Amino acid sequence: MPNFPEFQAFKKIPRLSREIVITEKIDGTNGLIYIDENNNIFAGSRNRFLWGNIQDEIHNDNHGFPGWVKANKEDDKSNRIS
Repeated sequence: MPNFPEFQAFKKIPRLSREIVITEKIDGTNGLIYIDENNNIFAGSRNRFLWGNIQDEIHNDNHGFPGWVKANKEDDKSNRIS
């Protein structure tokens, strides 16, 4: 079993009642990138993590998204947590 952090599902967003995060759905799939306080990178879908640099094994590929995150994880470190 992979050693991924606990997945926290995205909650419903009430409209016009608090600050919100607006995201865009890309090509009919749902993908997320999570960077923890140790700068570990994780790629996930709507319900689970699919890849993390601590495990480095891709699970249930979500249309190539985890592979793309893995291939591009070193491209821009300027926005990482310091």
